[in-house]
Amino acid sequence: MITFNFFLKILKKLVNLKKKGIILGDVIPLVAKHHNAHHSTRRDYPINFKVLTIIVFIFLVADILILLLPFYFNQPTDTFMMELRNTYLASDGSYILLNYTLKKLLLVSIASCILSYSEMKLNCSGKINGTEIIVFVNRFIYSYMYRTSNSSLVYLNLSINITLDKGFDTWTGSYPVNWKPLEVYSFNNGTVKVHNPNYIPFNLTNVQVYHYKSIYELPTITTLGNFTIDPNSTIILQADNLNGTTYIRFYYNYKFAPGGVVYESRQVSP
Repeated sequence: MITFNFFLKILKKLVNLKKKGIILGDVIPLVAKHHNAHHSTRRDYPINFKVLTIIVFIFLVADILILLLPFYFNQPTDTFMMELRNTYLASDGSYILLNYTLKKLLLVSIASCILSYSEMKLNCSGKINGTEIIVFVNRFIYSYMYRTSNSSLVYLNLSINITLDKGFDTWTGSYPVNWKPLEVYSFNNGTVKVHNPNYIPFNLTNVQVYHYKSIYELPTITTLGNFTIDPNSTIILQADNLNGTTYIRFYYNYKFAPGGVVYESRQVSP
């Protein structure tokens, strides 16, 4: 391929010839076959550097275009692509979803899977559903996270190696886990609804119904017992006697509350 360096070499040789007193007319008869060297008349052909520069520039531009042509016209069309579209921890904490966009690739299997927090590491399992990977979360790790965390906001870490039909891929990500107090809602029909938004069970202790016939009498106390609320679940507490003023009272442990205990008292009478 003709290059710019080639023309620079020609230019340097011509300049050296001129310095030696040899002009272009001394060289041309030696290479021009249609001239008779013995009968030619010597003529001086001065070098026109402006024309020579234009010629070199034209060849340089042509050379650049030739080099660029394969880039624009020979791009491969069969390219592979793997892009993570979205990933999240399920609302009940039971699994992590990874949703991919794939082009000319297939998810084959999960080569390895590890869930971790602080010093704990647990092997995990999962399944492939088309372009999705579902990683099952062992709830034991949530109990460890709650017990050892110093903040109500912590992160569950996932590291997974994926086997594809044309190679491998690795994903490492962190998912927020926010420890919240229970959500308590009271109604004037004698009920209290308690929702647990966390990934571990919470226990309600000493659930009691206080019924006041009047402000001048001591209340009648009915003990309903203790209740366990599963992760992301709701229970309903019911008071039967609504004549007068009725309250449902209980407490539960929540490590991030003052003193680590939350006390609830809700009026449920009309």
